Amino acid sequence: MNQKGLTLIELLVVIVIIGLISLIGIPALRTILSDSNQNLVEQESRVIEHSADMVCIELQCVDDLDITDDVIRYYDGPASNINVLVTEDGYHIQFDYLDYHYDSQATPMISEGGG
Repeated sequence: MNQKGLTLIELLVVIVIIGLISLIGIPALRTILSDSNQNLVEQESRVIEHSADMVCIELQCVDDLDITDDVIRYYDGPASNINVLVTEDGYHIQFDYLDYHYDSQATPMISEGGG
């Protein structure tokens, strides 16, 4: 007899193979997306730092100066809750972007769960 179609066992084998591929692929995809988001946050920190540089050139910044309002004038990006303080070591920058909270003086620098 010449029948067309799949047997139940063939169908189950295909479903098991798809399940195994999903078990391997989904965690890898999550890692790629997380790394990509962290790269975006790091790039955004450089944009905010560049804005802070522009402000400090204009204002001739000194240590312990809060330049947040001035930085926001130069910065036109998607980050929120921006806070920039001039310190003797450079800038202390904090902001929220995507689901991350960036703090240039925290360890680790980028943490999930920003507010």
